[in-house]
Amino acid sequence: MKLSWVRIENFRNCRNVELRIGQIHAIVGSNNAGKSTILKALDLLFNPSVSKISEESFWHRRTDLIIRVEGKFTGLSENEIDSLKPYLRYDGSFHLARTVSPKTAGNDDESPGGYEELLSNVVFWNSGSSGGLLDSVHELLALQKQRDLLMAVEPPPAALG
Repeated sequence: MKLSWVRIENFRNCRNVELRIGQIHAIVGSNNAGKSTILKALDLLFNPSVSKISEESFWHRRTDLIIRVEGKFTGLSENEIDSLKPYLRYDGSFHLARTVSPKTAGNDDESPGGYEELLSNVVFWNSGSSGGLLDSVHELLALQKQRDLLMAVEPPPAALG
């Protein structure tokens, strides 16, 4: 599986950034152009943890906004296609997204403030994956169940009709 597209919303200095990723991709820019922000957003996508989130993580420190990092994976192996068939998009791609927002009042938490993943650590749309990432997706799903996090899964197109 290959990451072919990324969208970053409301994360650090990225209000709404989309990247199409080719065979080889270089991130080049002057100081404060956002190179590290892109890498940190990818880290949030692949290694979700609210411990990485602070007020500075939000675009212009606007903690009323929701951070969203989304990736599209293409070029799935046969094994990945078989394992993720219910979640594949019509074009055979697999989507993975992370969303984070400030905790709202009334959450059962001993410490005020903080951040929480919305919907879940993993949000799938009809989507697809590769070797190591496929294992990671299965591990995240298992971890998610252990932590009693919510998971939103959109049914595949065949199940809608």
